[in-house]
Amino acid sequence: MCKISVIIPVYNVEKYLPRCLDSIINQTYTDLEIICVNDCSPDKSSVVTDEYAKKDSRIKIINREKNGGLSAARNSGINAATGDYIYFTDSDDWIDKDYIEKIIGTALKSNSDIVVNTNVIRDFEDKDSKPLFFGNLSPLKEEFVQAKDAINNIMWSAWSQLFKTEFIKKNNLNFPEGYIYEDMYFTPNAYMNTDKIYKFYGSAYHYCIRNTSITGSLSNKQNESMFNLFKIFNLVLDSYIKIGNNTSIRLFPEDFILFSDNTYDKKLYEYIREYFERAKTYIRRDKNLYHPVEYQFFEDVLSDDYDKIKRTNYYKIKVFSNLRKNIKKPVIY
Repeated sequence: MCKISVIIPVYNVEKYLPRCLDSIINQTYTDLEIICVNDCSPDKSSVVTDEYAKKDSRIKIINREKNGGLSAARNSGINAATGDYIYFTDSDDWIDKDYIEKIIGTALKSNSDIVVNTNVIRDFEDKDSKPLFFGNLSPLKEEFVQAKDAINNIMWSAWSQLFKTEFIKKNNLNFPEGYIYEDMYFTPNAYMNTDKIYKFYGSAYHYCIRNTSITGSLSNKQNESMFNLFKIFNLVLDSYIKIGNNTSIRLFPEDFILFSDNTYDKKLYEYIREYFERAKTYIRRDKNLYHPVEYQFFEDVLSDDYDKIKRTNYYKIKVFSNLRKNIKKPVIY
């Protein structure tokens, strides 16, 4: 059997961690190395991991000396991993009992460096669960997908994918420390270093959406959220230029958001505009990924000085964004 290293960053998840760990230790696939990385959690999460480690020898605990965030915790897990494959899961999420058996079986059958499971359930704290699909590829179809298609049509969440450890280490793949939206850097970089990935619809990954999570807390801080998003896209652009392969990638976020002129943050506007100036050569080159009118709207809004932003341009962006979603299959439903 191949050993799977399951990497679980742990920070302030005392309430959710037992559910996550139970779902891992009770997997039908048993050859696991379960790496819990305690990122200086202020609650009793470390007590929970210690108790589980006493009961299951497959659990390895890494106690970081300094809080470094999700990226640093995952990188610590990668460095410690001894398995043939690496799987990331978040400590407030959980997986079906045969999840790892299905995903490793698919990896071995396909002999792929990256296997993506498209069966993801969004579990909310205050409303009903819903499936999560992304892009224009059928989530139910099992198939090889060219990297240039996968990079724009498969979710970038690291926890939806199984990676060969050799592939990660050979390409020096890691998460950007000091940033959020870290998956939006790691996964595109992985895809840019391979020709194709294998996609299938297996057992479910349950993605817990908490009101207090990083993602949830940023929903009320649009400027901060967008700033962090474009910082990541700058890093992705750096990699895209450096690797220089033929992969086409949307270098603007799929759901590009602009605020009306009376709420727009000037510093953020300037940062996005500078990014657009860097990226537009590649955006123009990848004509198949951008409607000409969509590109022109970006140009119209981002070529003006901040004080000259026109409300009509803002509404053009919003109207076109909604139109695209109605013409194509919805990105998320």
